[in-house]
Amino acid sequence: MADFSHSFSIPETTFGIPEPVRAFVESGVTQAQQNYDRLRDVAQDNNVAVEAVFDVASKGISDYSAKMLGFFQANTFAMFDLAQQLANVKSFPQAAELWQIHARKQVETLTDQSRELVELSRRVATDAVGPFKDSVAKLFQPAA
Repeated sequence: MADFSHSFSIPETTFGIPEPVRAFVESGVTQAQQNYDRLRDVAQDNNVAVEAVFDVASKGISDYSAKMLGFFQANTFAMFDLAQQLANVKSFPQAAELWQIHARKQVETLTDQSRELVELSRRVATDAVGPFKDSVAKLFQPAA
């Protein structure tokens, strides 16, 4: 029977691991640590972005609600003014004319109010998406 124990020589290193294997493992660990650090940073940035989105959206909802309440108040006062004017009319044609004038004004008012709400919604949506968009853009930037 042949003795092969002396045919192969492995250089003695710490823990008996050859230097090329040790370098490869250390390189992998270093790269894994770098990837973990980058992922952690991205997650933190995304958390900040999500918080900013919710802050902007919350403020936008408050602004929208305040605007709606203001519109409701203005429209209610307009209706009370019409009721007061109708209480003082002397004839049906006069009442019809007042009603027609009021209806025309209310259509114009509601159109303007709708435009304001659409613009406010658009602004809030754009502002809310901004922080998230910036966060995603940072994520896809080339590594420096």
